Amino acid sequence: MNTTTGIPVWSNANATLEAILDDARAEAMDLAEETITRQGTDPADDWLVNTIIEAGLQTASTRNPWNTPRAETLRQAIEGLDLGTPGLASAAAEYNDAYRQDEIANLDGIRLDRPVIITGKAEIWRGTRTMCSTLRFDTIGDIIRQAPWNDMDVDDWSIDPNDDLRYTGIHHDGVNTCTYRQLKPDARITTHTSYSAILRMSEPLGPIIRSHYGIER
Repeated sequence: MNTTTGIPVWSNANATLEAILDDARAEAMDLAEETITRQGTDPADDWLVNTIIEAGLQTASTRNPWNTPRAETLRQAIEGLDLGTPGLASAAAEYNDAYRQDEIANLDGIRLDRPVIITGKAEIWRGTRTMCSTLRFDTIGDIIRQAPWNDMDVDDWSIDPNDDLRYTGIHHDGVNTCTYRQLKPDARITTHTSYSAILRMSEPLGPIIRSHYGIER
């Protein structure tokens, strides 16, 4: 689970990708000596770590093409790699998407027997639009499978301080947010139902997600 607000579920924000890259880069630096000894990466290692090692070897070779790099030279080259290094941003994003698939698989273990009410707002170039929709999902994993808006620069899922499952999408026109709550048994929402009534007629999803992961509030 990785985000910056509330209890994290999944996020593809730059801070998340940087954290993933930091962990893999640290492991790659630890393997520098072995990499030089065996003259290449090890297929048994994590593929992102190997990608970073290969980028480090290329950087070290570019700096001094006449000598085989030493372990310390490789460590220095790896240390200088970041999301701006060609190929590493997409590699970190692919690695992070695997985390998303894991979260979806985990959250598929929470079945939803009642409809889900989605409320939120979208900031668009013509102003702010509110939204309210009732949908059926088989599992909470199904909610995470498809973001409510396409083409966001950042997709972020978390359990907010109100214990609601919240989506936040960041794009060039602003920020879109929405929350997902399960309707109580026999609750009926109409176009005239007020937001306060919606809250009374629905339950947050946070508690069952936290219980599933063993997380206390």
